[in-house]
Amino acid sequence: MKDQTPKEATAARLDALVGEICTDLAARFPVCLASDEFHFFPHYMSDRRNWSRWDDFSDAGIQECLWNISRWQERIERLSPHKSPSEVAEALDMLTRTLTTLDEQLRYVQPHKTQPTFCLTIVSIGLAEALEHSRKAFEQRARGLPGFLDAAMANFSRVPILYRDMALEMLPGLRAWAAGLDLTGGERRNIDAALDRFGDHLGRVAPDPEFRLDLDLYTRIVDYHLGCRMGLDELAWHLDREIEAAVDQLSASARRIAPGKAWQSVFKSLPHPSPASNDVAALYESGIDQLRRHGLEAGFLTTEAMAGCDVEVKIIPEHLRPVRADAAYSMPPGHPPRGGVFFIQPRDRQPVPRDMMLLAAHETYPGHHLLDTRRWGHPRPLRRCLEFPLFYEGWASFGEEILFDTGFFSGPANRLLSAKRRFWRAHRGRADLNIHSGRWRPEEAAQALIATGLANHDTATAMVRRYALKPGYQLSYTIGRQKFRQIYTTYLDSGRKPAQFIRDAVSHGEIGFDYLAQRLLG
Repeated sequence: MKDQTPKEATAARLDALVGEICTDLAARFPVCLASDEFHFFPHYMSDRRNWSRWDDFSDAGIQECLWNISRWQERIERLSPHKSPSEVAEALDMLTRTLTTLDEQLRYVQPHKTQPTFCLTIVSIGLAEALEHSRKAFEQRARGLPGFLDAAMANFSRVPILYRDMALEMLPGLRAWAAGLDLTGGERRNIDAALDRFGDHLGRVAPDPEFRLDLDLYTRIVDYHLGCRMGLDELAWHLDREIEAAVDQLSASARRIAPGKAWQSVFKSLPHPSPASNDVAALYESGIDQLRRHGLEAGFLTTEAMAGCDVEVKIIPEHLRPVRADAAYSMPPGHPPRGGVFFIQPRDRQPVPRDMMLLAAHETYPGHHLLDTRRWGHPRPLRRCLEFPLFYEGWASFGEEILFDTGFFSGPANRLLSAKRRFWRAHRGRADLNIHSGRWRPEEAAQALIATGLANHDTATAMVRRYALKPGYQLSYTIGRQKFRQIYTTYLDSGRKPAQFIRDAVSHGEIGFDYLAQRLLG
């Protein structure tokens, strides 16, 4: 057997450590690691699932997990990045950031102690995941549900009023979803009784009027956990510049379509896509197929890379609508990748969005689906299991725009829709920043969104409440998009092409922007 080089030996030790970390965390938090809904956890799914287990957020379990994280960090330190080859040092840095983020989320943010919605989201995803796997898996998960919810109730040290109310709104949808399943009488009573106890407990909890984190902790989340690498004032400056640039593009596009009319009026005059036979899923599937065929023709997709990795379109389940956006994408962990799901709103909730094709690009090609496909197809285990919101949402947001350069989108109407999406995401980022920094109350943030002319009272209020659950996350779209745009501009200046940029940008996993710039720009 050939002797390993120092680089190969270090990489092998790193792969072994990653396997150990993921195996341990997946045993402790089987639902959180198996779903990309919980963005501060790595993603991993054990080949041998114990479906009777739920995630352990007990004080003893968390303390043991934190101790393990410190032990893993010591082992990473012994691998000594400054003595390692650059590729390994890059990987060690990514792993350190993930473990530090998880440590601080469990130690200081503590959603398991303050957000009943966090627990109910685990319930929803955990039951649905087991049901899709097998009847036996579901039976085992359902039997363990009362214990999980009882432990969750014991965890609540303080529950903000906002989070309590959102959880109470989730419960009817969760009950209705469970009622529609093919369950035995015992299973149904077991689930209903557990949910009833949880709801009754929330009704008795003394609520806390304040939901905001300490400002220093929010700053840490934005700077390090998300990876924005800037302070709050600098973030506000970037959001304001993005809004100004988007308004310039909106106005210019509107003048080309209807001179003399405000862009808001022109936007509202654009037609909504209309599905045949009211089948909105089929409409999206057709759009996704157009994007896929364009990717193959333009050269940023290959048949081999996408084989067996299709997109399925599904309606967002009723019980997840209070905490999930109007559109969402999810790919379960697995190497090689096995495909993903694009979740959409039902047709009776609202018209198909005017920017449906840009939305489909964001969620599928060249957005989330392509990035996740390449990530889960990567040969190195670490590259598969780590995901960072700034990279993930930034890529999907920028991916919409790059399709203008590859020839899929063109014309003033599409440019107006693209600018509207930039404008709206920057306002959402501003709402997130101003809510959690204490500059705005939630009602003021909702009013600011309504003032854009793009949201009514109910929509804006629901969005602001969701932003309260994930501090900083809404910044990922605009700031991540700007970082990709900076790298892309320099990349094209070297004479390379947009399709080549797409291939290169998604081929390394979510490695962070400094490392991506080093790899793509040399």
